Amino acid sequence: MTTGRLLQSCAFSFLLLAFVLSTAVPLSLGDSGTAAYYEPSPSSTQYCGDVPSQFPKGKNFTFVGEDQWDSGEACWREYDVWCDDGPGLCKAGSDPVRFMVLGFAADIPEVDFALPPVSFGAIANPRGDRITVQYRE
Repeated sequence: MTTGRLLQSCAFSFLLLAFVLSTAVPLSLGDSGTAAYYEPSPSSTQYCGDVPSQFPKGKNFTFVGEDQWDSGEACWREYDVWCDDGPGLCKAGSDPVRFMVLGFAADIPEVDFALPPVSFGAIANPRGDRITVQYRE
């Protein structure tokens, strides 16, 4: 094999490896946080917008904790969130799920995401009430 062909073969192998790694690694590239099972209550939830009936149909949504709320700047942001607690708590084979922020969950301390039942069930088994998650905007 000539030097030119060897370099070409090495370059192709490197590019192939880079592609494979770039498609396999993104799930580990996110911030770590917590998510909790949450049933919103009008007295302790601050909503984005005026009416809680504006919940998006067919979309998963979330409420956020104080750190994520950012004085309301989090309204309508979307996050890809996935369970990082392993088998048992995480839904088997679940991919990241996109959640839209609809408000602030004032009554759950030290949580990044407060997920209503359907949203929580999209990434985790219902027997856990708090899970470790990875997320990215």
